[in-house]
Amino acid sequence: MNVKRLLVLFLSLVMVVVSVFSAVPASATTTTTLVDAYIRLDNNPVPYDKDLSAYDMKTQGYLTVAEEYYGFDGVSDRLVREPSVVTPDGMEVLWYEIVNDSGKWRMHGVFVPSDDTGSDTEDGQIIEMGIVTPKKMSVRFEDGKIYNNGDSLEIEIGKTYRFQMCSNNWESDTYDDNGNGLCGTVVYSVRVSDRYDERSYDESTKTFVLPKGDPVLRTDINSCFMAYRYHFINGDYNKQTGIENVVDTPLESLSVNLPLGSTVSSDAYKAFTLIDTEDVFIERDKDLTVSYTDYYWQY
Repeated sequence: MNVKRLLVLFLSLVMVVVSVFSAVPASATTTTTLVDAYIRLDNNPVPYDKDLSAYDMKTQGYLTVAEEYYGFDGVSDRLVREPSVVTPDGMEVLWYEIVNDSGKWRMHGVFVPSDDTGSDTEDGQIIEMGIVTPKKMSVRFEDGKIYNNGDSLEIEIGKTYRFQMCSNNWESDTYDDNGNGLCGTVVYSVRVSDRYDERSYDESTKTFVLPKGDPVLRTDINSCFMAYRYHFINGDYNKQTGIENVVDTPLESLSVNLPLGSTVSSDAYKAFTLIDTEDVFIERDKDLTVSYTDYYWQY
């Protein structure tokens, strides 16, 4: 009798064990891969870089799927166990990259503000955006306000704003809508992202996207202006050139920053006597690394 009871109890225990293991999710029994976890020292998420001096190793974790992957939204969904990292107050680690370095798996991360830091995730958040412009230039936003190099303005995260590039009056270094300076014809757009790792410029739509962590509109690039240098083919001595609304007094061999897409009325002078006028279309050089264009008068 005791033997039968023991046998029944044993079989019951076996059934319980079998049923328990059959209920374990398959993902829990999947083979995992050890990964070395690094955090960027410069706090900038970038694609895989073999230069380990840019990283600081923190700890290790385990991957569910050992495959190379990169994503601005993170790769933590591929982890069985997330690495344990001490983070500063209000910050969290964004694990954004998995790489295979000579057969050994690495994962890269960067500190970003955590989702529960309040206003950083509220809709309609207002922040200050800085402005960088080339020399003697400014930007005109669609509300008519003018901003010069070093200025800033309040904008709403996620909202698109339109602006134009302007060449300032040479003498006063200012632009206004009353004929003081020259406003470009190309309309650009700018938007500050709600992410800390997004910066781009789309040439087809003329749109700048700025990261929330560095909301600075930099227009000192060849996508926004071109520096034109005016010369005379027979020599520049004592021959001047001028640009309507920009240069009041003709200057010798003038070099001036001009907004792309504009047709600029340009004058040629000899000893301050007007000798020719031409409409010059402002465009970039075919070689985008060239930051200026030489324009020659046939005199």
